[in-house]
Amino acid sequence: MYPSSTDKLQLVYIYDNTSHKDDEMKQDQAVNVSFLEPVGGDWISVAGNAITTSDRSEVAKYYSAATKAWFADLGDGVHDGSGNDPRVSVLKVKPSEIRYYARKETLLTQAAEVAAKAFGTGQMATPGAIRTITGKEVSLVGTAVPPSTVD
Repeated sequence: MYPSSTDKLQLVYIYDNTSHKDDEMKQDQAVNVSFLEPVGGDWISVAGNAITTSDRSEVAKYYSAATKAWFADLGDGVHDGSGNDPRVSVLKVKPSEIRYYARKETLLTQAAEVAAKAFGTGQMATPGAIRTITGKEVSLVGTAVPPSTVD
């Protein structure tokens, strides 16, 4: 599922609060959201805390006409998949840590490096880098940065 918003690194989703995942998040707010770019292999893993709400004003901020496709109209006049459907809720994931892998080269160059390391030098291949953005760094997003004093 694609996030409805990523403002200030907070992931926001519209979700169905009748899902078993809603019960799981009520028991344990610690969540992980991961994304993979399948062609190049880049990935991102976001660990954080889930905050859920059914507040209609919050739903209205993120609901779009396309959202209705994910909520069947039950024909009872209430559960119709609209922004007023009581099943439609907002899930916000506030990151506590973000890890990601970014490749350094094209796929062809990566393959050549891995082959050369495996069959030639005996050294470890490093086609990309794993980086971590800490919770402290995440908390700085959206805060004012003082002007540089460097000339």
